[in-house]
Amino acid sequence: DTVTAPGTIANNIPVTLLTVPGTDGELSIHPGKANGQIKVILTAAAAGGTFYINKANIAGDANVQFDTVGDSATLMYHGEDWHMIGGTANVLAT
Repeated sequence: DTVTAPGTIANNIPVTLLTVPGTDGELSIHPGKANGQIKVILTAAAAGGTFYINKANIAGDANVQFDTVGDSATLMYHGEDWHMIGGTANVLAT
């Protein structure tokens, strides 16, 4: 799955590649399908903007930010939230 504009990250595909344009944008991710589900997100290309996953389904009401090629997040779904268990993307509590 490749995301090139603000919108929703698929929760039924294990890996999502981001192409971040020159402007900022908000991403969302639906709840996982089952506890223990893993999702990997990687910035494959960036042109100066920032994508962030809004806090709706992220543990700790945090935003996960992607703005540099190589930014990554490994997320695991548990309970009602995605938990960031690895990666280099910025996590900002709100």
